[in-house]
Amino acid sequence: MIGIVGEPQVGKSSLFSLLMAGEGARRGKQDHEVTVPVPDPRLDWLAEKYQPKKTTPAHLEFTDLGAEPRHAGADLNALLAVPELRNCDALVLVLDRFSGSSEDTDDLESFELATAVTDLDLVDRRLEKLVADRKRGLKEAEAEIGIMEKLKAHLEDEQPLRTLDLGDDELTRLRGYQFLSLKPVVVVANVAEDRAGAEPEPALAAACERAGHALCALSAPIEAEIAGLDDEERREFMADLGIDTPAVDRFIRTAYAGLGLISFLTSGPDECRAWSVREGATAPEAAGRIHTDLQRGFIRAEVVAFEDLEKYGDEKAAKAAGVYRLEGKDYVVHDGDVIEVRFSV
Repeated sequence: MIGIVGEPQVGKSSLFSLLMAGEGARRGKQDHEVTVPVPDPRLDWLAEKYQPKKTTPAHLEFTDLGAEPRHAGADLNALLAVPELRNCDALVLVLDRFSGSSEDTDDLESFELATAVTDLDLVDRRLEKLVADRKRGLKEAEAEIGIMEKLKAHLEDEQPLRTLDLGDDELTRLRGYQFLSLKPVVVVANVAEDRAGAEPEPALAAACERAGHALCALSAPIEAEIAGLDDEERREFMADLGIDTPAVDRFIRTAYAGLGLISFLTSGPDECRAWSVREGATAPEAAGRIHTDLQRGFIRAEVVAFEDLEKYGDEKAAKAAGVYRLEGKDYVVHDGDVIEVRFSV
């Protein structure tokens, strides 16, 4: 789940509505949640080639907590304090870049500070409890106190936790706290209509690069208009605006990559499908995404890079060219791998 945040009137609701308007989008369990397919031309190519009974893209879930009646009109600080936001895997920060000149990055810096302050409050409360536990003789509190004091010093310097050097063991211990300033961030610059299709402003792009945030610029009103057109009108309208790809598609793919996700593909007459795995996943872990039996009984994976399959036109020609290969349990899956799992249970 990805949480959409920002100050009032910056376009959070417009972005959510844009996601809802996309083909294949469906409302989640709550009215402020939406599930959207991740655009993938590689999957489209496979579906065209194999004409399967079913085509299944990868999906992302978004939530606009500011759309809940109890959070209506909430500013950024209030949204960041909503407990449900900590359960999100990443944050989308929407910034106003449509109402005037915005060459400064004060709003981005305010967000960084707000997440640090919110996390500091959580650390302070946790430290208070841990110190009390230590006084009661609970020895296991001592190790966590050391980590929390390290976090506290960093946050008091108004620095997000993602810039703190934390070891794997420390990150494992901290996972349950869901600190906001540790989460991946996608910044959406909501630009004026006359800047639709333009590159994000250099100052914001540089600031996002320094912070390690992904960045996508879009004009929500124009994109909503594009989403409502038929295919031919959409192509003509986008050509007039100098837009190659609907920005909402770029945004979804940016958010997908921002979560550290990649896609591997499976194909055949029954189904062509894109499967999400974490970057760095091994072949057995990818097999487990298809079915637990495939991971448990994994023998090897037959793998071809999508680019090679596309180059040679079909599976038979690609195998004749020698670009298919058999990979074992240590193989790290690459984005766009087309995989068939061999297993025995």
